[in-house]
Amino acid sequence: MAGLELYSFDDEYPPYDGRLHVQDFLLAKMDASGHFVMPRVLPGRRVVRLRVSNNLERRFWPVDLARVAAQGGRTVRLRIGENGRTVVGRFNIPTSTAWMVRKASIEPVGSSREKHSSIGVYVTNDGRFRALDLPPGDFVMTVALHEPPPDNSCGWGRLVAAYRHEIHVSGGANDGPLDLGSVTPAEVGGNPLAPGELAPDFTVRTLDGRDLALSQFKGRYVLLDFWATWCAPCIAEMPTFDAIHKAHGADRRFAVVSLSLDDKPADATTVIKAQEYGWTQGHVGPDSPVVAAYGATAIPATFLIGPDGRIVAAGLQGEKLKSTVAGVFEPAAPKGSQPTK
Repeated sequence: MAGLELYSFDDEYPPYDGRLHVQDFLLAKMDASGHFVMPRVLPGRRVVRLRVSNNLERRFWPVDLARVAAQGGRTVRLRIGENGRTVVGRFNIPTSTAWMVRKASIEPVGSSREKHSSIGVYVTNDGRFRALDLPPGDFVMTVALHEPPPDNSCGWGRLVAAYRHEIHVSGGANDGPLDLGSVTPAEVGGNPLAPGELAPDFTVRTLDGRDLALSQFKGRYVLLDFWATWCAPCIAEMPTFDAIHKAHGADRRFAVVSLSLDDKPADATTVIKAQEYGWTQGHVGPDSPVVAAYGATAIPATFLIGPDGRIVAAGLQGEKLKSTVAGVFEPAAPKGSQPTK
């Protein structure tokens, strides 16, 4: 365990609305008995999180432990782990390769479900898990484990396994842990899309609110790009797409399409307008079925799709991407011809 964090989750107002919002972030260490102190907490709604290793060096996963309503001049005393049932078990992980947590939470179902009501799940590097303070009721645990992202990319690598487990909780903290035993995956990650495979069709919305479908580009080469404003390698790669668009965008046999994984389309719109990028821009969000279909959880993720709808190349960046796109428009040299000296 790497200590505790305190975050604000007061979202009464949307971001960028012209108001000044203070999002506090405090760190605290627990002593041997589990005692911790966070002084001078600003009034408002807060979540206490356990900051744990995410099975990789320098990568951490926040586990939500408790929610508090801080008030000026008052001390809030928490007794974490004594307010409900502890749930434990072990995930059956279908790989021996490295993995990391992408999602791990327990949500109440039915009328008890409220905003900010999720309960964090702590997953250890051998697949064991633990969640604290579940009240009586019915819940669903959702966990996704992914491979680490490739170098020079953001997000998460290929899906390893996804879990969805229903939990019925009765009793309280004095009844001891509720052991779920071995939990098997609801979904196991497949192989990444390879050249020659059909590109999955999709229908999404453009940043300006129009329908956007891959099928509308049938018979053309399509350079498909998944990106996000929070991804530095994605932003660094944007000039490559700009150069490709300026070089080949007027060719009716070709189209460039970028799909943003930002939570809010407005975030991507701000960047696109500021840089005056002129190619087609859509929005899918981080948990879209389109992202899952293409295995594009690690970004930037690029796919060159042929006129027949099949993958021509994937995962290219920089000069290699430019030359590959240019190559599909260059006529092949006749057989037996000699290069010009």
